[in-house]
Amino acid sequence: MADLNRRHHRASYDGVLNIVLRGYSTLARQRITRREGRVAVAFSRLAFAVDDEYERRQAAGSPATLDELLRADLVARPLDELRALASGFSSYEASRPLLLDFVGSLYLDYTSDGDERGPRPDALPDDIGGLVRKAEIDSGGFLHAVVLLVALVTGRVPLAERHAAQFVALGVLGKAADDLTDLRLDDAAGRANLLGALIDRVPGEREAVLGGWRSGARMSTAWWRRTCPRAFEQLSALCADHYAALDSAWLRFASDLLWVPALLGRATTDDQRGRL
Repeated sequence: MADLNRRHHRASYDGVLNIVLRGYSTLARQRITRREGRVAVAFSRLAFAVDDEYERRQAAGSPATLDELLRADLVARPLDELRALASGFSSYEASRPLLLDFVGSLYLDYTSDGDERGPRPDALPDDIGGLVRKAEIDSGGFLHAVVLLVALVTGRVPLAERHAAQFVALGVLGKAADDLTDLRLDDAAGRANLLGALIDRVPGEREAVLGGWRSGARMSTAWWRRTCPRAFEQLSALCADHYAALDSAWLRFASDLLWVPALLGRATTDDQRGRL
């Protein structure tokens, strides 16, 4: 059953990624081939493996550089698969340094201790703004890296900054949706969670969440709106700002799909974690 859940989760994610690539195709005004889509999927598999290895090392108290993560046994297979697919494009070798520099910069920003490059979102407290900035680097940076990879390996001009920013915004929306469904798991593991940080700023709302966990309530967006109205209102306002940045109907559709689990809610604690 666990293997079936993983396959279902992977298939669902691949479907969303396909829609994201359609959004890229619309913004770039260029058709994405199936072969190019396979490269994007392979890159996502590599990113997930690197993330798993990073979290494993963090839990063991042994942080690593990006180069060390890329040499890990867990990462070797998806890295080889990406290289095999990307090497079939004539622009791959010339594009590798640019892509590595982009990903390396994201990794340094993400692993820095509160010294993120770039401004925090306006009108947010430093702790909340810092978490949003982390989501922009992590989930948003991942989607930006996917479309940058597709552009570079195929010899295309990368998206203009205003278009690339939409993929960062989509990443933040996906992370916010994950944080609704993952709050209990993140809380138990001591991971930062945007919704949890907002709840902790409102007297009484943390206690309401604990009561929901004890009762086994299905924590849909309706439940959050009713039970933690102030925190949910702040999260909704933040998401509305990022959703408004999406010009592409395909990217808006991808965001809507990413929010389906949060809309329906979860009553158990053994679901697969979100990836965006």
